[in-house]
Amino acid sequence: TTFLLVVILYIFGCIAVEMITLNPKAIGPDADENFQALVAEYFPSLGGAMLTLLAFVSFDNIVTIYKPLINLDWMLLPYFTLLILVVGIVLANLVTAVIVNSALEQAQQDKALVKTVEAAKKKKVVKDLRKIFQRLDTDGSGKVSTEEIQEVEQEDLARLAEFMAIQDPVEIFNALDVDESGEIDIDEFCDGIWEVVISEAPLEMKRMEKQVENMQTV
Repeated sequence: TTFLLVVILYIFGCIAVEMITLNPKAIGPDADENFQALVAEYFPSLGGAMLTLLAFVSFDNIVTIYKPLINLDWMLLPYFTLLILVVGIVLANLVTAVIVNSALEQAQQDKALVKTVEAAKKKKVVKDLRKIFQRLDTDGSGKVSTEEIQEVEQEDLARLAEFMAIQDPVEIFNALDVDESGEIDIDEFCDGIWEVVISEAPLEMKRMEKQVENMQTV
């Protein structure tokens, strides 16, 4: 958009040279002293014209530029009208592009931050869950049964209840035993509880979703 703005100023600068700098009121026998003074100040050359047109980008006191010239040559009215409209549209697009780009960058940063925070939280939660699982797996089989989870220590039960909002160890087991095998391995245990932690859906809904997934894979 910035490049487009420069191109537009260049085009309007070239037109200004033809319509204003080389205007009969600026040169030749019919030259007007007031017109000549305005041209010498604002449109002496292509470079000078482009510098003057920069004022139209910020609309900085531009009335002192175009009004005296239009009063001396009304044929310049369409030129300045078109200039103001086109530059205004491009400027609006430029501002919009900057705002949108900033918003997108901020959204990406926020998204990355959320992922980082969530990853750190998951690492800590899974670490705690693995320790709880190891304490539950009293026979060292790598799986926890209903009988084993009923022997859960109060401290571990309080921690599990904090994650799942369930106080009964058997209910916790049934919620995690999606395939109803009667046993839970460490991945079922950790992943199941973590999904409950990060999900806003009710626990029973998550259980039903898992059951449907298992049915589809069979």
